[in-house]
Amino acid sequence: MSITLHTKSSDTLILNVSSVANEITEIEIILNFKQAVIPEKTKIKWNTSAAGSYMAWSPLEVYMHGLSPNWQKSEAVSRSACGMPMQCYISAGGENVVTVSADDVQTPMTIRSGVVEETGELAWELVLFSERTEMMTKYRTVLRIDERRIPYETMIRETAALWQKEYPPKINPYAFEPVYSTWYSYHQQLSPRLTDELKAAAELGMKTVIIDDGWQTDDNSRGYAYCGTWKVAKSKIPDIKAFVSEVHTIGMKVMLWYSVPFVGRYSEVWERFSGNMLYDTNGEYGTLDPRYPQVREYLVSVYEQAVREWGLDGLKLDFIDWFMFEQESCISHSDMDILSVEKAVRVLLKEIYMRLTAINPEILIEFRQKYVGPVMLTYGNMLRAADCPMDAVTNRIRTVNLRLTSAQAAVHSDMLMWNYEDSVESAANQFINILFSVPQISVRINELSEKHYAMLRFYLALWKRNRKTITEGTIHALHPEANYTLVYAQKDGHVVAAAYGDKLLRLDSQVNDAVFINGTGTAGLYLETGEKKYSFDIYNCMGRLIERGVVQQQVEKFPVPVSGVVAVKTI
Repeated sequence: MSITLHTKSSDTLILNVSSVANEITEIEIILNFKQAVIPEKTKIKWNTSAAGSYMAWSPLEVYMHGLSPNWQKSEAVSRSACGMPMQCYISAGGENVVTVSADDVQTPMTIRSGVVEETGELAWELVLFSERTEMMTKYRTVLRIDERRIPYETMIRETAALWQKEYPPKINPYAFEPVYSTWYSYHQQLSPRLTDELKAAAELGMKTVIIDDGWQTDDNSRGYAYCGTWKVAKSKIPDIKAFVSEVHTIGMKVMLWYSVPFVGRYSEVWERFSGNMLYDTNGEYGTLDPRYPQVREYLVSVYEQAVREWGLDGLKLDFIDWFMFEQESCISHSDMDILSVEKAVRVLLKEIYMRLTAINPEILIEFRQKYVGPVMLTYGNMLRAADCPMDAVTNRIRTVNLRLTSAQAAVHSDMLMWNYEDSVESAANQFINILFSVPQISVRINELSEKHYAMLRFYLALWKRNRKTITEGTIHALHPEANYTLVYAQKDGHVVAAAYGDKLLRLDSQVNDAVFINGTGTAGLYLETGEKKYSFDIYNCMGRLIERGVVQQQVEKFPVPVSGVVAVKTI
C-alpha cells in the first residue's frame, strides 16, 4: 500500500503500518511539530481495490449511495459535534468491501474517496485538521482499513463499538419511552390549553413531552431573533412551574427546547454577548463563542436554573453543530481560556451534563443529527433524526443509520406528522418507517379523525409491546443502496420486521414468533418459515383482525393489507 503525505506544518511524520488480522490494516499516524502550532490541513493518501464495490455508505449520508469519481470524491466529515470518521464500500449482496475509519473522533477530519478511472481502484484521502484545532506539538491517530467480507451492518457496529470503548454511551431507560413534541403540531403557537392535548397523548402511552420553540417568546414569526434570554412567555405558559407540576400529574415528563448557540438581536443579552460571537448568522441573531468562559457559564447557569426552579425532566439542546470556527471568527482574545472551538464545545457539554445530573441524575438530554457521534453519546441520552417533516423515507434512513452506529443508545425518530385528510394507510406509513426508533409524535391528537386516532393507538401499542426486541435486538437492514427495503430486529427468538420494498421475510429455526408489517404500499407479504409450524393473525392498520389461521406452506403469501400486520407464533 503506497501512502503519501501533503502538509506544510509538520516536522516529522511517522507511519507505523501493521496487519492486525487477515484483511485488516492499521496505520498509526504520528505528527511531530517543530513547536506548538495550530496545524494546517494535512492530507494522507492511499489506494485500495474497488473490486466488488456496489455502493458507498457513511453515517450522515441519506441518498448519495453511488460510487463517486476520483475527481469528485464522496466525503464523511467528523468532529466532536458532527458526524463520525467512517466511510464504507458495500457489495451488491450487502457485504463489506472496504471500510476506512479513524480512532480519533474529536479532531476535525474528513475521509474522502472516489473511483480511479484508469485502474478501477478507490483513491482515498484522510484530511486531518479540516477545521481549526487547538495548538499542539504532537498528534496521533490510528487509521483502520478493514477489507473483511462480512455483513455491512456487522462492520458498522464493530467500528462503532471501537469508539464506544473510549466513549461509552449514556443510557437512560426513560429515554426509550414514546414522546409527544409540540413542534410540527403547534410550531410557536403554543397555548395555555396545551395540557388538554397532553392528556390525550398520555392516554396513548406517550411518557414525555418536548415543549419546542415558542415557549420563550410572544413572537410567532419563526427565526431566532428572540432567543438568548430564555424567559417564559406568559401568554403561552402563564406559570411554568405549575404547568410542569400539572404535566407530571398527567403522567408525563417535561423537556424544554433551547437553541444553544443562538442569541437574537431582540434578546435582553444581545449587548452583553455581542462581542463574544463566532459569527453573525443573518443579521437577526449570532452564534455564541464557547471559547469565552463567561459564555459557557451563562449557558450552563440558564439550564441549571430552569431544571432546578421549574422542575424540568430534560432539555432538547439544539444546533450544537453550529459551533464552528468561520473566517470571520476571532482567532484569539485575552478573555478566552480555550483557543479551540471544538475543545470549548466539549468543555461546555461536559459542564452541562455534570451540573444537570447533580440536580437530577435521570435528566433527559436530546441531541439531533448531525451532532450524534461518539463524543456526543457521552453527554446526552436521546439521539434524534434530523428534521424531515412528513418524509417517511428519509426518517427511515436516518433512524436506521443511527441505530447501526449508536450501540444501545436511545435513537428517536424525527417527529411524526401527516396530512389530516390523508388516508389512514398513508398516515400509518409514517409510523411504519420509523418502527426501529423511539417514536416522537407531533400531530394534534384531539383533532384526529376516528380512523387516524385508532391507527395511532394501534401502532403505539404494538411498538410498546415489542419495544424490547425493537430497541435492544440486533438490527438487520437489507439493501442499503435502495434505502433499506426490509429491516428487522431479532432478540431471544422474537422478530419484528417491516417491509418497505422487499416483501419476503425468512425466519430461521430460532424464531418462535414474529411481527411483520407491510410498509410497501401494496397488499400482500410473504413468509418463509422452514419446518416449524406457526399460527398467524392478520390485522389492518387500525388493529382490526382480518384473518386468523395456520401457516400451511414453508413459503406462504399472506393477504396483509397496505400498512397492516401479520403476526405469527409457533404451535
